[in-house]
Amino acid sequence: MAHWVTPETVKNGIADLGHTWMGWDWGKDPTTVLFGGYAGSFDSERMLHWLYSAGGTDMQRKYRDQTDEIISMPLFMRTAEAFLHSRKPVRSLNDLKGLKIRTAGAWLEMSKELGAAPVTTPAADIYPMLERGAIDAVEWGTLYENIPMGFHKVAKFVIYPGIHQPCAPFELVINKGVWSKLSEADKKLIEMVAKLTTLESWLTVGQEDAKALEFYRKAGNTIIELSTELQYAARKMGLDWATKTAKENKHPFFASVFESQQQLDKLWEGASGWRTVKTRTVSAAPPPAKK
Repeated sequence: MAHWVTPETVKNGIADLGHTWMGWDWGKDPTTVLFGGYAGSFDSERMLHWLYSAGGTDMQRKYRDQTDEIISMPLFMRTAEAFLHSRKPVRSLNDLKGLKIRTAGAWLEMSKELGAAPVTTPAADIYPMLERGAIDAVEWGTLYENIPMGFHKVAKFVIYPGIHQPCAPFELVINKGVWSKLSEADKKLIEMVAKLTTLESWLTVGQEDAKALEFYRKAGNTIIELSTELQYAARKMGLDWATKTAKENKHPFFASVFESQQQLDKLWEGASGWRTVKTRTVSAAPPPAKK
């Protein structure tokens, strides 16, 4: 198995199977961004429900089969990424103006519309570029995943939430010839293990993310939450882009995948009301009832 493969690598049999993030292929077909997460997409919980309870996994399998002639299924799930590790404080839309950000995927284009100056660069170059100020900030993974990268050592500010990437499902891709030789039992086993790995990764990353802010505070970083204005602007931009792309109808699968996701969004509308007990956030007990 190869990590970070292109669909062509697996299709051509150079690797039997591999692990990747579909969003890397956005330049070829933006439909991959819908499966990989973008500024207007679900949070990770809703994405998991869409994938496994509302037909998303089947749509992903059909998409890769017809466009790239490979077998595809989800494998691994990130929670929301950190928005930035930055040498400069970023809170508002104005703070983004001219900010040199290392990023990738659809956010490479969307952040330009918000006034940033995005670039993409290989992973090995990010730390030294951030250290010497060739870039102002970097987005990479979640709060927990970024700790080993060491960005906090050369960038004082840790900024959240990851409006550019509210979730990030990854993908297992398998050569069709290899898949066809497997027994039905082995196919079911691979599908089950891939699903279990996706759920386990989500649980693990989420739990470790909860510990990460304290790590950064102890490391001397300043934690910043983005303004509500910027958070709404990014989500609106993402949804406007997806709506426009669906209407243009240049990519056969985009509109149907986006519509399916919109249906789940509508179904879950108001979920914070019927799923959350508001007293959960109350720190003190209510006053005693009057006799």
